[in-house]
Amino acid sequence: MRDPIVNLAVAGEHAGVIDYPRVLPPQVRAVPWLFFLFSLPAAVALFVPFSTPIEGLTRAGADNRIIGVLTSRPRGDVTDWLILLLASAFLIIFPMLAWRLRLLIGRPSPRQVRAASIVSWICLIPAAALPMALVLMAWGSSLFMRDTSLMVVGIVVTGFISLLFSVGLWIARRARRRISPEAGIVARMLTAFLLPAGFVLILLLNHRHAGYYLTLTSESVFIVEMLLLALGQWPPRISRRPNRTSAPHVASAE
Repeated sequence: MRDPIVNLAVAGEHAGVIDYPRVLPPQVRAVPWLFFLFSLPAAVALFVPFSTPIEGLTRAGADNRIIGVLTSRPRGDVTDWLILLLASAFLIIFPMLAWRLRLLIGRPSPRQVRAASIVSWICLIPAAALPMALVLMAWGSSLFMRDTSLMVVGIVVTGFISLLFSVGLWIARRARRRISPEAGIVARMLTAFLLPAGFVLILLLNHRHAGYYLTLTSESVFIVEMLLLALGQWPPRISRRPNRTSAPHVASAE
């Protein structure tokens, strides 16, 4: 009789795949739940005051909540559209939470994985557009045109954000190959959230409020998770791909 600790699929689309959650120790199986729970503060941050009012940047008719920025009408200048772009990136936390919860429930179907993959690529749009938005804002600012040192700083920041975006995509590709397609989707969603949210945290460092600290909490945990994904040590509650170099060992007893 097969050892109930290991669940090895012998037929169907999951043939040859070990259900690793059954063999991981309880303290490791709890890690995905911790990642899910630490994602919740970022969702709450949308609905509480994020920063103290900032003269010249507070949108007309909007409060200092992210949801207030998203629901107010933009004035039409470049800075206002940049603020709207950064605020929209915070909405990525909701598909991320939905995908995490789906992975905690059990192994998603191939169709669900494909759908989530499409959503994760769409979530990357704000992060991908951020460097270009910064370039357009600098191009339309007379201050940048007059101050050479400020222009250099802007170019360096834009280049650094582009580099981090590329690193995030590389980690997602690596996670997809070394861990699972589901892990690659998580890495893309994390990249989509980390860059815009991190940029906002740096900008509002001297204007902190409750939403700032909530986002900082989730952001810190997400960075740790990205490192685990890059190292191939991410412990999801889903099956990992079998090792092709060696057959999996299944304990059994007659």
